[in-house]
Amino acid sequence: MSAETRIKRVTKEDLGKTLDSLGETVKGHHFAKMNSDNADYTVEYEYTLPTNTFTEPGDGDDLLGAELTDLQTDVTIGDDSIIATLPYMEGYTGFSGEAELQEGHYFALKGTTSADLVYATYIETDKNGNLVETKSKIYDDAQSNPYDGVQIKRIKNDDLKKIILTYIDLTNNEETVKEYKCNFTYEPKEEDE
Repeated sequence: MSAETRIKRVTKEDLGKTLDSLGETVKGHHFAKMNSDNADYTVEYEYTLPTNTFTEPGDGDDLLGAELTDLQTDVTIGDDSIIATLPYMEGYTGFSGEAELQEGHYFALKGTTSADLVYATYIETDKNGNLVETKSKIYDDAQSNPYDGVQIKRIKNDDLKKIILTYIDLTNNEETVKEYKCNFTYEPKEEDE
């Protein structure tokens, strides 16, 4: 994990609470030189950046009754792109109880993090050719049973453009955003003989 030095500006009344909350990460505190924000002190502290990884799910991950190769093959996740081949699935009842959502192309992702929350935003083309965003939570540390970080996305019109992962550290009110351009091959539905 990497760390960096950060500064908080606080009032005299908040100094004790701030020092307590930052604990051993505090490197020092000094009288504030400028007073435009009514701060009396600056507190210097060490901030550990959250670790974030984005991978393909593995053995033991819940894929709602599907095998990973049913969902995707030939997956390569780079620093800013994802390449994958997506077979056409039918009868995927574990994904949804609605018949119309039980077939199509799906992509499974896994985000692991030391952050408190992780959101995935999907940018894709709708049936009218407009770009639309959908955002969903894939991890919440505050839950009594936090998610395992796996999410399965049904791709509506075989045109998922981008996945944006947002990692949120609630303690320090920080966000880390990572974008991935999608380059998927969508295999056609097998015709009945």
